[in-house]
Amino acid sequence: VELEFERTKVYWLNWSNRSIKYEAYSNEILRSLLVLKIMSFEPSGAVLAALTTSLPETIGEVRNWDYRFCWLRDASMSIETLLFMGHAQSAEGFLRFIKNILKSKQDAFQIMYGIRGERELVEEELPHLSGFGDSVPVRIGNAAYNQRQNDIFGYLLNVIFQFYTNFRGTLDEIEDMWEIVRNISRTVAVNWEMPDRGIWEIRGDEKHFVFSKVMSWVAMDRASQIATVLNKTDYAVLWRELADDIKADIFTHGWSDEIQSFTQTYCNKDVDASLLLMAEYGFIEANDVRYI
Repeated sequence: VELEFERTKVYWLNWSNRSIKYEAYSNEILRSLLVLKIMSFEPSGAVLAALTTSLPETIGEVRNWDYRFCWLRDASMSIETLLFMGHAQSAEGFLRFIKNILKSKQDAFQIMYGIRGERELVEEELPHLSGFGDSVPVRIGNAAYNQRQNDIFGYLLNVIFQFYTNFRGTLDEIEDMWEIVRNISRTVAVNWEMPDRGIWEIRGDEKHFVFSKVMSWVAMDRASQIATVLNKTDYAVLWRELADDIKADIFTHGWSDEIQSFTQTYCNKDVDASLLLMAEYGFIEANDVRYI
């Protein structure tokens, strides 16, 4: 037992030591990285949103969801952070997971998967359990797995683009990943004009969420850049034109002169914190008056 403990400790010390170091907040950053790392399921490369189910958003209320699954959005954001901090192996594992869940070119994307790539995550309530702080129901599974959320492709292609530009891989790996890029781009081209449930996974009518459109732009922008890196000029031009169309559509329908802000959806005047990521992903300049 002591030997296994020491081996485990050395593993984590070595992993931590490979992380990029900062003068300020180094301990807090490292702690966050360890949390992201421990969410990774090594055998498949999946990255979980959480290790828990049914912890309530508010004690005694009913918003108690099962988060023990791999959301492409959350996982891509985690992997982007790990990649930025010097952990390319984590990104390789996740991209392997993406390749494995797409067995053929015809396989459709879901927003989330099981720890081993399972597609059916049927939501059930367990009435014999009282829940944390008597917050019922306790749930296993998550019905969000069959929602349409058009924003997920932007994060995914952003990670793939970073991987392409920093770690080219073998010829086979490049070709495999190129097929995934083409598959995602086809999906975005078909879906970006459709309403969806958005980043907040709202359980109601689908709407034209502005942030979903922004991340569709990110997807096509990164796809075009990947095509440029691989000297696939026709694809680069085609996808750049689509990205430009999406951006024009957002500026036309997603901006409100009345409230002087981008709106949550094309049909309301609500503001949305997720839109603060517009500049982070390069959709708009941070000094643009509309972003300010």
